[in-house]
Amino acid sequence: QIDRISKSIQIIFRANPGHQGIFGTTTIFGLNTLNPQFVRNRLTWQMGEHFDERELERTRRKLMGTGLFSGVEIKPDEQESKNSGVVPMDVNLTE
Repeated sequence: QIDRISKSIQIIFRANPGHQGIFGTTTIFGLNTLNPQFVRNRLTWQMGEHFDERELERTRRKLMGTGLFSGVEIKPDEQESKNSGVVPMDVNLTE
């Protein structure tokens, strides 16, 4: 809202914090030759920690940095997290 008389502006900012809850189980898809534990050792979150979307990008960069993957997609299971507050994660990889 702009008030030209007082020369002021009022801005209302509504933050959308994204998912609320905690990290749930992580399911790994797309591995052909690598052991899933190799990927799990590079996750930057642990089950039970407060969900933080920044950790998804950190993990993606960490996995891409190995040079073993041509594609890494990490996403929360939207439907499940709405119902329980626990955010299961899907990690889709292309070796």
